[in-house]
Amino acid sequence: ATRLIPQRYYSASTSGLNNQGVTGERTLALLAANPTLLKRVNGHLEEMLGLKLHVRVRTREYITSDGKRKRYATDSLDVRVTRVGYEEDRLELPDVGFGVSQLLPVLCAILSPGTLIIEEPESNLHPAAQQKLMRIMVKQVEAGQTSVGISGGTLIMETHSEHFLLEVLRSIADPECSLTDDDVSILYVHTTPQHGTVVKRHTTSNGVLDERFPKEFSGDYELSMI
Repeated sequence: ATRLIPQRYYSASTSGLNNQGVTGERTLALLAANPTLLKRVNGHLEEMLGLKLHVRVRTREYITSDGKRKRYATDSLDVRVTRVGYEEDRLELPDVGFGVSQLLPVLCAILSPGTLIIEEPESNLHPAAQQKLMRIMVKQVEAGQTSVGISGGTLIMETHSEHFLLEVLRSIADPECSLTDDDVSILYVHTTPQHGTVVKRHTTSNGVLDERFPKEFSGDYELSMI
């Protein structure tokens, strides 16, 4: 559930691997090496939070014996975040909301080939951002149903977010969305003294839950739609 830790220095090395690592530790190195992926991630980052990510390899300068200035790349990345429209305001990841660092590995992963398995993608995101992230995920799954190499059409996640669930239900009910009730499996896991850990699948009909979640999930049924 805790992914990329906000730091002021990150390694530029991918160690020859094209995956992000268990905690997303290679995410920024991959983005620095792949401008196309960085551009796509920035498109979603702008849509969700109005922010833009800048990632470059730090360089150092030295003077040769004949007086010429030379530069060489280091193993360190310079990572900055700006608000869209405020290019002069460049902050490092520790200086912005924790949700930004948690979001970057998720955005990078959903744009990469393969099945995505993720825990609490909503971590430290406000409700509107959660809804937008789920909408982006749904679009990637839709694309993966018909195109090779886009998320494989499969997304497995563990979440506590009602906003995620409501966006999934809305997508199923949307006639312009290709997802159907059969494409989505909603599992509710809870523990009881009598039966221990119980896993129950909640089915839907045209995006409407056939049975409401237990009140333990949302607390007050008067304030919950699920």
